[in-house]
Parts: sequence; structure tokens; C-alpha cells
Amino acid sequence: MGHGHDDPRAVPATCLDDILITEELSRRIPRQPDYRAENEAFQALARQMWNEPEALLKALTHTALRLCRAGTAGVSLLEQTSSGEELFRWVALAGACAAYEGGSSPRDLSPSGICLQRKAPQLYSYPARLLTYLSHIQPPVVEGLVIPFGIEKPILGAIWINSHDEQRKFDSEDVRVMTGLAELAAAALHLSTAAEHNARLCLALQDADRRKDEFLATLAHELRNPIAPVRNAVQVLWLKGPAVPELDWARGVIDRQMQQMTRLIDDLLDISRISRNQLEIRKERVKLETVIQGAVEMSRPLIEQHGHELTIALPSEPLVLEADLTRLAQVFSNLLNNAAKYTEPGGRIRLAATRQGSDAVVTVTDTGAGIAAEMLPRIFQMYTQVDRTLERSEGGLGIGLALVKRLTEMHGGSVEASSDGPGQGSEFVVRLPLHLATSMPHGGGAVAKMPVPTSSFRILVVDDNRDAADALGMMLRLLGNQPRMAYDGLEAVKVAGEFQPDVVLLDIGLPKLNGYEAAERIRAQPWGKRIVLIALTGWSQDDDKRRSREAGFDHHMVKPAEPAALMQLLAGLQTSVT
Repeated sequence: MGHGHDDPRAVPATCLDDILITEELSRRIPRQPDYRAENEAFQALARQMWNEPEALLKALTHTALRLCRAGTAGVSLLEQTSSGEELFRWVALAGACAAYEGGSSPRDLSPSGICLQRKAPQLYSYPARLLTYLSHIQPPVVEGLVIPFGIEKPILGAIWINSHDEQRKFDSEDVRVMTGLAELAAAALHLSTAAEHNARLCLALQDADRRKDEFLATLAHELRNPIAPVRNAVQVLWLKGPAVPELDWARGVIDRQMQQMTRLIDDLLDISRISRNQLEIRKERVKLETVIQGAVEMSRPLIEQHGHELTIALPSEPLVLEADLTRLAQVFSNLLNNAAKYTEPGGRIRLAATRQGSDAVVTVTDTGAGIAAEMLPRIFQMYTQVDRTLERSEGGLGIGLALVKRLTEMHGGSVEASSDGPGQGSEFVVRLPLHLATSMPHGGGAVAKMPVPTSSFRILVVDDNRDAADALGMMLRLLGNQPRMAYDGLEAVKVAGEFQPDVVLLDIGLPKLNGYEAAERIRAQPWGKRIVLIALTGWSQDDDKRRSREAGFDHHMVKPAEPAALMQLLAGLQTSVT
């Protein structure tokens, strides 16, 4: 808004010196207050505090008109222009001047400005020249009362009323009512500012969470890339290396540590998926015994490495669950691993399962470091570690127990921890609802034996990590297949046309042409329609798998692929690949 005389909503500077700030307030006899009407009005306004501030400010002006029997009311907010000038913006007007809402007046050239300078309510009357200027408002303005708000904090603005009646003079009761309205205006604006701040904070947190998930996905991809060739090279050593005890020991160490690294990466991504409700579990009827066997198989290398004594006690009756076998085995494996890491070498670990009513109860106890009483309430929180001392530096990332809790709850169960204190060992109790079935479906929960392919496939291996591609190619050759390698997307399409493979193991993050684009180009060729395309990549999010399907891949495997899982997949292709 402009501030010149052509704008009827601007206060002319020439008139300000003639505004007479009076001290008549203390000499006026207060009017008789209507406390009941005031109470009802203020309660109605308080109920609107969480509404949009503009609506509340408008309601305040109408309330001021009614309670103070004024002819004009308004709220002016102090703003700063791009040039640094401070002005009052008329954000809410009621009464005779309502049509001029949105206008403005300079801070130093208005009653509101003088009011803020003196930091007190001000009663003012208008001189002849100002009355002439306001002649478009009928009846003419006689006097006004302005109350600042935000005095003790950054100044926000002022609320004011005008009288158009020579007989209506403002008094101390009007000051009391207007002061209450000013406090409501300040509170509403502070709430609005806090709400906007909170909204920005929520957006920032959401953005940080998204960036965290992207970072974890990228980290997992980058870590899996070097793990994959090491894993394949170890498999080559198992297949081709001499049976020397020392070499067998070295191969076993490398293999176990690679598995541990892979589990840590998977745990990180699982926690991220759970926090975003994107982790799926595929339930089926399984025997608890089968679940525990899988968990013990995963944890036994770590338990034996520490020289622990492991005792398993299972009931004679079969306990059937409605569960995701892999995820539930992960729960008990994490508990066993936790016990192994926090128990001195040569300690004892016991896993016992019983039936209690309609629940299966699995208890994992150890003779280890124990848990301090103050740690028990937060033992299942993310990134919590019982002991961060150097002596316990293999404590991991502090996400294993958080993952145990979330996966257990996703199965409709619960988990609790107890300990008599440091050095007294610990106990974890998992409760899971039983599936009340009298029998298992045929083969339910059985662990299938991994078949080995018996015939040769022409397999194109594509990976920009040459070590990964060459190690996988060597392993496939030792398993009876005929591999070829390519190291970027364009080369993959070219070699595929020349080699005419049965199967393509194709990385996604490739130079020159990414894996999705390379797959689409291969599929577009007449000879490419029969090829089995397998994405073999460090990208493992659900969106990555969806994009693989859309690009024409038949399967999506995550690096480092388990040699047995890859062999099983190839064996399954035997009947469909000629």
C-alpha cells in the first residue's frame, strides 16, 4: 500500500503532529461493566484460538465493537518492508472503516506507533485536519483508544477502537476489555508462529528421515559391492582349493565374517523399512522347532567362536505358528548372537521353548555381562548398547534388540528382558500366539535341500566391479556353466547379442547404460525375449525391485548372493531354459 494523500487508507504525515494524546482517562467515570456478556464473549474467542489467526483477529474486532460500543475497530500488525521501513498493516477492520482492510500506515506516523513508543494504552482525539481527511467515514471519528500487544516480547501490533459519537467517551473499563482482547491477539499470533515453526520442523524431520533412508540404501549398496566378490572368491576356494586344515580354517573365517557383515547391512535396512511400515512379512504355518533350528544354524558359528556351551530344550509336542519363518528365525538368531557377544568365553547359553496356554514361550538365558536396572527400560530402543566400553567393543550397532522387538510385535507377540544386574547374566522371553491347528500341511516348515544344477547354461555376468564379475564367473564355471563377462551397460547389450546367453546376471548401477536400460534394450531384441534376466545388485529396496520388474527382469537377487540360493535358482531354470 502507498502512504500518500491519494490513498484514503494512509494516514497523512502532516496530521500526526496535531493528534492530541490526552490524559483524560483517569478523570472519566467508568461505565457499568457487563461481566456476563464479557465472559461469554471471551470464552467464545478462546475456543477459536487454534483456528486461523486471521479469523480470530476478525472476531476480536467485532467483539471490541460490541463490548465497547465503538463505531470502528481494528487490528494493526507491525511489518517491515523490503526497504526496511516499518509500517502497520490493517489486517482486520470492523464497523465504519471495514472497507479499508488491507491498508497501512507508517509506524512513526500513527497513534499505534506513538502507543508502542510509550508502551502504554493511549487515548487520542482527532484534530480538524485529520477529521477532514477522514470525512469519508460517516459519522465522523471523535476519539480513539489503542492498546499495544507484544510489549514484553517482540512488538506484534496494536488493537484499537474509535468512537463516532460525541457522547461516547472511552474510559478505564474500555481499557480493561481492550487489554484482554490484546492479550488474546498476542496469544493467537504466537500460537500461529509456533504452529508454522512446528510444521517447518516436521517437514525438515521428514526430509532428514528420507535422506537417512537414502543414505542407508546407498551405504548398503556400496558395502555389498566389495562383499560380493569376496564371497564368490571364497566359494571358489571351497570348490577348488586343496583340503588343508589351515586353509579350511581361513576360508571358514572369511566366510563367517562375510555373513556377519551381510546380516548387519540387512538389519540396518530392516529397521529403516519397519520405521516406514514398509517391511512385509509372509506368514505361513510353520513349526517353532523349524524356526529355532534355522536360528541356531545362523548363530552357531559365533557361539562356537566364543567357546560357549549351547543347550536347546524343546517340547515333545509340535508347536505350530502362523509366522514368517525367515523373519522369526532372525528374532531368535539376534537373541542368540546377543547372548554370545555379551558372555565371557566359555559361558553358557540356554534356549528353551514351552507352551503356556495359547502361547508359545521361548526363553534365551545366558551367564554373561547382565543388564543394569537403569538400562532395562530402554534395552529395546534403537541404537542402545548395554556396554560401550572397549572391553565390549564387539557390541554391534545397537539395533539387533530393536529389530527383535518390532519383528516380534509384527507377529502378534511380545518380548521382555530381565537381569539381576551386571555380571549376573540376562534372560529374554518371547511370547508368540500359537496357530491352533491339529496338523501341519504336507512339508510345512521343512527345510528343503538345495539342488545343484546338472547341466550347463550360457550365462552372461555383468558388473562394473571387475573382481565381482570375474569371481562370480569363475564360480559359475566350476559349477558346470559357460560364463562370459561384461563390465558396463553398453558392453552388456553388445555381448548379449553375440553370445546369445540363456541367463544374464545383470548389475543395476552400471556406467554408460544402467541395468534397467540395458535390460529394456535386451528385451527389445527378438533373441532377448527368451533370455532369463536376473538383477544381481546391491539395491534392495522395494522400489528397486518394482523397477526391476518394470524393466523386464525375471528375478531380483541382492548382493552378495548366497551361492546356494543362486544354485537353487539356476536349478529351477533347468526345466524352462533350453
